[in-house]
Amino acid sequence: MGPMVELLESGARSAAERLAVTILDDAGIAGWVANHPACGYEIDLAFIAQMVAVELDGFAFHRVAA
Repeated sequence: MGPMVELLESGARSAAERLAVTILDDAGIAGWVANHPACGYEIDLAFIAQMVAVELDGFAFHRVAA
């Protein structure tokens, strides 16, 4: 499987999220989930066991045009 397909399968959506996934994978850091639902939102990267949420691209990327 090619690298781009692997990135897409990770659940990462934005360029920033895909870059973070690459960095985490290259560093051998595991235990994270992309786009984890919480309180009606999606956390870009969540380390659930550690109760850590990481927002990478914020409102400008996630907002819905009115």
